Amino acid sequence: MKFAHKLLFLFLVAATAHASNSNPDELRDKILKDLKGNNLNVLYSDLEKKYGPPVVPTLAAILNDETQSDDIRWISLFGIARLSGTENKGLYLRYLNHSSWMLRDAALKTIAALNLIDLRTEIENKLADSALIVRTTAVDTIGHLNLKASYPKLLFALSDKRNFSDADGNARPLWIHKHILKVLAATTHTAALPHIVEPLDAASGTGYRAAIFATRETITDTAS
Repeated sequence: MKFAHKLLFLFLVAATAHASNSNPDELRDKILKDLKGNNLNVLYSDLEKKYGPPVVPTLAAILNDETQSDDIRWISLFGIARLSGTENKGLYLRYLNHSSWMLRDAALKTIAALNLIDLRTEIENKLADSALIVRTTAVDTIGHLNLKASYPKLLFALSDKRNFSDADGNARPLWIHKHILKVLAATTHTAALPHIVEPLDAASGTGYRAAIFATRETITDTAS
């Protein structure tokens, strides 16, 4: 009986703690305070222990609040993913098309972390994003999720004028190219070989030319 009474006492304490956070505005203010200046590795589990089930909808409210900084909204989005997993897939999809490149990038990273391979088309669409960093994250996501059906899209990205310094296919390639080559090098996608050529422009740099040679060699060796 004493053990049962102890369990009941602990339950009542927990219920009381969560009830004290029932005011949405107060809870939002408390969580906002916790989001700032914390170690993300322990933050999310601590929030759930501290505030209980209301923490995810509160994080969603913070994420959807346009007056909050992108940094705080970024942390909130990852918190939702960490605590609720794939059940908020619709939310992640919505933020793939947000006006902020940082939140689009966060949505892509969330999709990669949750292994949402069924969103291949949406991930591929981000290869044409207006922000270079988002396009690069899309490349990395394709590699992380091993989306082999997306490799032809990567080949197109190699010649996409947006991925060159002056929007000219003969100009210096931007750093997204090295990410594309890294993904292709991890495959046996021999169809990529004709598209991976040494740039004639010396401005491309020896590092990029070395990456091209290494990628071609890796694909050829792996496929043979």
